[in-house]
Amino acid sequence: MKNFYEEGRDMLTKKGCIPFNLNIITRTYIAKDFDLESSDVESYTKYLEFEIYEHQLRSKYKEEQDVTSSYGNEKVNNIVQTYFLQIIRLLENAYLKYRVAKLNFAQISLLLYFIFTFSPINVFCQNDFINSKITALQIGDTIPNTLWQLPIKVINHPNGRDTIKLSDYRDKGILLNFISSGCKGCIEALPELERIISFYDDDIVLIPVTMEKHDRMSSFFNQNEYTKNSKLTVITDDRILKELFIHRYISHVVWIDKEGIVHSFSNTAHIQDFTIADFLAGNTKSWPVKHEFTSFYESPIVSRTYKTEHLPNNEFKQLKYIAFTGYLDGVGAYYATSLDTLEGVERISIRNVSLLDLGLISTGLGLFKRGSVLKQDSSSWKVLNSGKYAFELYTGKNLTRDQWYQLHAVSYERTIPLGTSNADKYKLMIEDIKTFLGIDVIVKGDGLFFYEF
Repeated sequence: MKNFYEEGRDMLTKKGCIPFNLNIITRTYIAKDFDLESSDVESYTKYLEFEIYEHQLRSKYKEEQDVTSSYGNEKVNNIVQTYFLQIIRLLENAYLKYRVAKLNFAQISLLLYFIFTFSPINVFCQNDFINSKITALQIGDTIPNTLWQLPIKVINHPNGRDTIKLSDYRDKGILLNFISSGCKGCIEALPELERIISFYDDDIVLIPVTMEKHDRMSSFFNQNEYTKNSKLTVITDDRILKELFIHRYISHVVWIDKEGIVHSFSNTAHIQDFTIADFLAGNTKSWPVKHEFTSFYESPIVSRTYKTEHLPNNEFKQLKYIAFTGYLDGVGAYYATSLDTLEGVERISIRNVSLLDLGLISTGLGLFKRGSVLKQDSSSWKVLNSGKYAFELYTGKNLTRDQWYQLHAVSYERTIPLGTSNADKYKLMIEDIKTFLGIDVIVKGDGLFFYEF
């Protein structure tokens, strides 16, 4: 705690922050009541120190002409208002039951220091908490100069360096691969990705990126069986890149060309020899893009418009429909049901799945049977091309997994009366597949069979 206090104080002094007094008495409390233990004090103060330092780091490397985040003052003030007022309430409660909490004076002093120094209303730091904005970069955007020059913490650098700048690789294409040590698939994919990239050392670099701390990731990387022999330089302690390239799920790959232009967002499975060749040639416009924050990500395929839903005579009336379509860009791939008790319907929604998965869901076998069905002899299916039913059955070499789904995935949605039994639900779904897709799905024992007609 002593080092943390001194480092925080020194940082503020160097940054030119001018503290003013905060009148706690007149402040309106908005935080909930909490019980304060010593661990709470440390966690809250460390969190606040980190958030403020992060914002100052962003401000330090921004250029006035660059608009790189919607973070800025609004974000910092929201953090400060929410968490500082919680700390004030924690402190107030601690005073009321000081002996019970066993809170030592040094910790209270530390809390007071942060409260009086970082009041959202009464803090002014020269050239820092003013006009700082960072917005997420999209496909077609160019990396701002400040990002090229931003010092970034790394591990496993070939020259033993602890920091790099993206400008160190400005003569190459850059693939930023957002991962986590807790993501098994992310880590297991790295050796193969490194092998593929090794053939393009002069033209492209793969850089894994994680929010995890430098020391922790260094220890993990040196001990894990998939990474202990890796030569990849890994960015750690990341807080900036994740804001510039927002995503919900990892791994998440950002493709940046030699000119600093963002070309695509993808999964790691999209990194293949032929996609790298396309990328280096600038042929990425037709690629499937990993979208996770569209306004319609979890919306129904079919819905009334907002205006028609709110006309008095349309409210609470059942919307009955059956819909099939191909791959939908920008929607979530999931199987979900939605119950509407007012309209008396259940909406079944299946997005961007293979025909095999659609068959497993619609027959009630479930996706847990996927592996056993894939082990079947698919030649017994009466279909023209089993490679259209699952990526694992595709024998070609010119499509990545994402590209295969873009070409062959289906989306299906329908409403059924609320309370319909599962058996009747599956009958309806199988009948829909037969009617609209011309495919019959039959269960024999634990096996699943497809017949086209």
